[in-house]
Amino acid sequence: HTTSPPCTGKVFTVEMHHKRVEKADPGDNVGMNVKGLAKINMPRVGDVMIYSKDDSLKHIGSFTAQVQTLDIPGELKPGYSPIGFVRCGRAACKMTAIEWKV
Repeated sequence: HTTSPPCTGKVFTVEMHHKRVEKADPGDNVGMNVKGLAKINMPRVGDVMIYSKDDSLKHIGSFTAQVQTLDIPGELKPGYSPIGFVRCGRAACKMTAIEWKV
């Protein structure tokens, strides 16, 4: 969530593979018991949770990726906006250039 509007809550338990763990490391897929958040702000699959004072994650403007497309109606060209899936997360991405395709 962003700083405007801020949302905070308290994590009571963290579980990985149905077993309670003391902490989660980057890249771990975990379940959490969070209290103090409004239902509208509850984390969803693929969300990233960090400490409010952690400033190590930044927004990016662009990235280069090797992608595999499954079914596209029409020609694949710059301007196409597919949904990108990475592990448990997903987001709309706009293609600005295509460097190579088969």
